[in-house]
Amino acid sequence: MHVSTVVIGLGMIGAAALRALSESSDRGSLLGIGPAEPDDPATFAGPFASHFDQGRITRVSDPDLIWATLADRSIAAYDDLEQRSAVAFHHPIGHLRLGSHDERLDAAEAHARMLGAPVERLGHAALVQRFPEVQFPPDAEAIVEDGGAGWINPRALVQAQLTIAEQHGAAIIRDAVTGLQRENGLFLVETQAGRRIYAERMVLSADASSIALLEQLLGRRVVLTTQAYTVVYAAIAPAQLEQFTATPTLIWPLSEHPFLSSIYTTSATAFPDGRSYLKIGGVPHAPIFLASPDDWRAWFHGPGRAEEIAALQEVLQAIYPQLVVQSWAAKTCANSYTAHGAPYIAKVADHLVLCTGGCGAAAKSSDAIGRLGAQLLLRGNWIDELPAETFQAVWA
Repeated sequence: MHVSTVVIGLGMIGAAALRALSESSDRGSLLGIGPAEPDDPATFAGPFASHFDQGRITRVSDPDLIWATLADRSIAAYDDLEQRSAVAFHHPIGHLRLGSHDERLDAAEAHARMLGAPVERLGHAALVQRFPEVQFPPDAEAIVEDGGAGWINPRALVQAQLTIAEQHGAAIIRDAVTGLQRENGLFLVETQAGRRIYAERMVLSADASSIALLEQLLGRRVVLTTQAYTVVYAAIAPAQLEQFTATPTLIWPLSEHPFLSSIYTTSATAFPDGRSYLKIGGVPHAPIFLASPDDWRAWFHGPGRAEEIAALQEVLQAIYPQLVVQSWAAKTCANSYTAHGAPYIAKVADHLVLCTGGCGAAAKSSDAIGRLGAQLLLRGNWIDELPAETFQAVWA
């Protein structure tokens, strides 16, 4: 099989890149490759992904201006993506970011205002009055972001991107890439199912798999560190569903917690099993690192980290003391971090763009990241007002 352009990896960034490429008059024949969601993660051989979920926070307010800008661009595109795909994924119910007179809260507010996002600073008394379901500490203050802030469904966002890509002629193969090499000036892509695909151009957007594939092709290793996380889901009692569906998404630094440095929550969200869950995740002081495919497999086949589950359950019930939890569930996930904290969006060889490294912040910004990667591949050089050096690949 021969195509003009191939995108490897169909998570949120890869799907966005495929959609952006499909809309170009210079796309030629276009193919996206990535495995489908496994029926049973506990027996799936990989590669694994973390976007098989129902809720991720979206907001412009961010202490880092690059991430705030990427989010602002992506949120501006949500309505158009929903309309053209007929897939709903965006729920703008608002976002609450807590702090206690700290610089990161100040920076997040300043960047949101700079980019025109509607934000408001609230002290403890105003927070208690507006959000009576939340137990705030006495010194708490927060910024509330409205507008497009709230949450997105990552499964549905990927579906929307791929639907539009197919509308514009892109083909999709649900398979895993196992080999990548150059042959007669073309990229040869080999897959788990035995396919051999030749491509003239490529976007590689496969998170941890990018490390091994690039090393096969280029003989050098990109710096990409993967951390394992466990997220917890609280099944909401029907009597409380309306209240917690309207609760804004939340980011909350924890200054004195023995296990977690911060947490986030999403609003109560309907899941495929027919129940509604409130989700909480966090950042442990001592993370687990996944260094090999065997590490990934063992992590995603397992039940998650017991200490993390217990800590998240305890914090969730402390934040929402009136919450009645009918049952608990947990899920493993992982985030890949670049050397500089911004995604890699870089030309790493002729006709090859690396577009990966979400750093735990890419769900809300994935459309803009994918668009930048597609633009770089098509034009061959960086033309965006954001500085190219911010996104350069770093090699071991």
